[in-house]
Amino acid sequence: RMSYIEQSKFESLNASGSVRLNDMALKMEDIPEVMIKNSVLSFTPRYVDLSQTTVMIGENDITFDSRFENYLGFVFKGTTLKGTLNVSSKHMNLGDFLGGEATEEEVVEEEVAPLEDVVRIPDNIDFRMQAAFNEVKFNKMTFNDFRGLLTVKNSRIDMQNLSLKTMGGSVVVNGAYATPTGAYPALNAGFALKEI
Repeated sequence: RMSYIEQSKFESLNASGSVRLNDMALKMEDIPEVMIKNSVLSFTPRYVDLSQTTVMIGENDITFDSRFENYLGFVFKGTTLKGTLNVSSKHMNLGDFLGGEATEEEVVEEEVAPLEDVVRIPDNIDFRMQAAFNEVKFNKMTFNDFRGLLTVKNSRIDMQNLSLKTMGGSVVVNGAYATPTGAYPALNAGFALKEI
């Protein structure tokens, strides 16, 4: 009954179980082949756990475990989705997902986007993500030992001690990106650079 969800009476719902995937290959247009090495999805009316998950996307690997709470309320009522995510990778080439480098002819001066076109961070997300990437490539840049915590809450992403090594030195970023309702996004961040 919808009233169980509206009143957060999740113990009255009888829906739980698990799904395990091993060596599943997916082929889709415009992205490298995806191989799900292993993954376990467990669910109850209160939460969804995605654990022991390792995925290969072309030459890129990603391992993560996550837990999402109040997913039924989020889906059916728009209430706040709470969650945690730990994600790690040995090698990630962002060019495989974002396209190649822009040529000089493709680089054009951008206009300020209309306010309605700005990508908003939802205000009903309460989410913590711990990231650990050994190597990240983007165009001709290589970043090593990318680590840090991202917290998403109240239409805002907080970056806490995001650190990485590049160009012979290291960078640490602390700050926030916010998308308040009715206003343009705002980035407020500090960068500590050493031996670049």
